[in-house]
Amino acid sequence: MAECLSVKYGEPLSKVFKSASDLKRGYEFFSNPKTTFEKLTQPSFKQTARQINGIPVVLAVGDTSFLDDKKILDKRDDYGPTGNGGNGLILHTSLAGSNAIW
Repeated sequence: MAECLSVKYGEPLSKVFKSASDLKRGYEFFSNPKTTFEKLTQPSFKQTARQINGIPVVLAVGDTSFLDDKKILDKRDDYGPTGNGGNGLILHTSLAGSNAIW
């Protein structure tokens, strides 16, 4: 599943998975209450921490994006206001780097 998602990152699940069976399993995985953001991201966070441990200077370049879904009439419980009364998410991403990896 991770390989399929990494190859077609940002695509709808219907385009990520080749078969209807795989698509169904993908939806089941993401709708499972045991599947949380924390559980999915912790391995990556820990690996990053191990890689930068001991590097004296690490630069973190950040960007904030407003993902505004004004056209969605039914507001989701986990969405909130963005900007001027929009309906969506605020996404803040960071990229860490140092001269040790460049």
